[in-house]
Amino acid sequence: MSPEVVKLFNEYVTLTGDKAAAANLVLADAMLKGQETTVDIREAARRLGISKDKMYELCKQQRIPFSKLSKAIRIRVADLDEYRERASRPAVRDHLRLSS
Repeated sequence: MSPEVVKLFNEYVTLTGDKAAAANLVLADAMLKGQETTVDIREAARRLGISKDKMYELCKQQRIPFSKLSKAIRIRVADLDEYRERASRPAVRDHLRLSS
């Protein structure tokens, strides 16, 4: 476990006096943090200004990293920003236009 998580757990134990409750709070914090930094396919497509089908295609071609939880695909916002930066370069933008 990372030192940050241990510290947070210990703070919650101090606040609640209950290790189980502290563990649940740490888990909830981790889940909320993950939700803030990842988006689903629909939101990712909206942020890039492309169709949902094109977004699936980019994931399938491994042009944008993603993670899967059951059937749900999650994409890190940082990876979308990096992709947008790469796609804004003229040579990459022209290649993307030709492969569409």
